[in-house]
Amino acid sequence: METVIHNSLDTDQKEATRVIFPEDEPHLTKVYQAIEPNFLAKLPVPYPNGYELVAKVKTGAGFGESFALTNSIDKPWFEGNNPRVEVVKESRSTSVGDILEGPDGVLHLIEMFGHRILNDADLGG
Repeated sequence: METVIHNSLDTDQKEATRVIFPEDEPHLTKVYQAIEPNFLAKLPVPYPNGYELVAKVKTGAGFGESFALTNSIDKPWFEGNNPRVEVVKESRSTSVGDILEGPDGVLHLIEMFGHRILNDADLGG
């Protein structure tokens, strides 16, 4: 059985990209935060040098859950003691301009509304 764990809108093609992973496997999302945040959702510095890995999140609900689990609401997100979140580095909340890497290795840039898949041109390739 398969399940869609996230949808992404490709702004160039104006169509949704669906990524499907097996339902019975845990999904690991790596959360990379920009060392110098840019809340305009543009790559402020080249990846990977301008980013640092701050968390690894096991989820079945996709990037929305990974984003929520690495956000500080009532207390810093890294103090939540959530067994699904491996804190690599204590840091600020995940925000616009940060990157989520799905279990398929594809990188997604967090934007004002959702996220988009980063392509070779975005990464300087």
